[in-house]
Amino acid sequence: MRCNRFVAGKQSCRGANRWSYRCMATLAVLVAIFLVGKQQARAQVYNMTWNDEFNGGYGSPNTYNWFMETGNNNGWGNSELEYYCPYGDNNYPCSSSNPNAYQDGNGNLVIKAFPVGSTYTSARLRSYPNISTQYGLIEGRMIVPYGDGLWPAFWMLGNSIMTGTSWPACGEIDMMENVPQMGNSTIQSSLHGANGFNTGNQTGVSSPINSAYHIYGVNWYPQTVQFFVDDYTHPFVTLTPSSSGGTWEFDNGNFFLLLNLAVGGNWPSPGPDASTPWPAEMKIDYVRIRKWQGGAGSINPNAWYQVINQNSGSCVDDDAWGTSNGTKVQQWQCGTDQYNQEWQFQPTDSGYYKVISRNAGLVWDDTGWSGSSGTGIQLWSYGGGSNQQWAPQQVGGSFQFVNRYSGLCLDTPGASTQNGVQLDQWTCNQTGAQMFQLVQEP
Repeated sequence: MRCNRFVAGKQSCRGANRWSYRCMATLAVLVAIFLVGKQQARAQVYNMTWNDEFNGGYGSPNTYNWFMETGNNNGWGNSELEYYCPYGDNNYPCSSSNPNAYQDGNGNLVIKAFPVGSTYTSARLRSYPNISTQYGLIEGRMIVPYGDGLWPAFWMLGNSIMTGTSWPACGEIDMMENVPQMGNSTIQSSLHGANGFNTGNQTGVSSPINSAYHIYGVNWYPQTVQFFVDDYTHPFVTLTPSSSGGTWEFDNGNFFLLLNLAVGGNWPSPGPDASTPWPAEMKIDYVRIRKWQGGAGSINPNAWYQVINQNSGSCVDDDAWGTSNGTKVQQWQCGTDQYNQEWQFQPTDSGYYKVISRNAGLVWDDTGWSGSSGTGIQLWSYGGGSNQQWAPQQVGGSFQFVNRYSGLCLDTPGASTQNGVQLDQWTCNQTGAQMFQLVQEP
């Protein structure tokens, strides 16, 4: 297989040898299950920066937001069978009276695939050149068709593919894909970089993908990508440079969006047959991009927060509910209504805070006033020392916490995901091991 670059606004790249990597690779299943007994609010504020709600009347999708591909393009690098038809195209096998992509007048974008003679028609939309983003919360709410030979996808490519960077060095972020061998209650989310197949993670959904709307999306930060279904506060997998299994192309610039419904190709097994439901319809209720606002100023000094590590998904924890000076500050699987995992940020001065345990009344402390990387963090009675003060610095939708005395960052040693690991301080590097999200308790 080969990769066809975008040329003259028509061609695109979906991956040379990409799907052979898929077929040969064992798909890792990394599903994190979170039990939530109450509503929680993040310290960050998300502002909508772009959206398409598809709320217009029946007709063409917004032509500023979406460019519609044309043709088969030699199978789009994957030996696909479909021919992509833009709205209004009346050249065979396309028909303006039976469009493959349109707004249905009921708040949906519909992408429809069906046989025409000896071929199949469908649609593929991309947001380049007008809409792209670097980082943010990117999500789409949709009903996804399921059947033999069908391959729906909601994904992103690095803008650099349009200026000469080949796939996969441009980077690819797949929020949702499904093929028949997965069944109708499972989707896959993946990253692809210059080493080819980086990682593909599958998760189940609460109801069949072809009978109910689900939200598929990514929370994309510097050095971190989190995939989720329905609830962005509970990602089913978190990927970083150390866990991706390949190179990291996801801090190199803007990415644009794609929506398509392929037929056949090298990944779906089996291909289309007598059981395939025609027409196959992918209904998209909305696509949205949100960015984080607020910074440390959005932290409520009277509230209590869970502090969740971006890499592990675990909470900063007061070891064994300790109340004594010297109790280690560790990470542990997040619980519900656990005071030993709840923290209050009270400002001192100049953007620094003391961080107080709700259980112990003690604060985060740089042990022994150390200026060295690797020094463990403990709880200690607050005495006003600079080794007990931390500056929350926002990076994307997360915070790094910089110790006032040492200038080092709160850190999870070795990017560990294990319960009981004592947090330390380390040279600030903005990796997921040093990025934390704040979830406010009611």
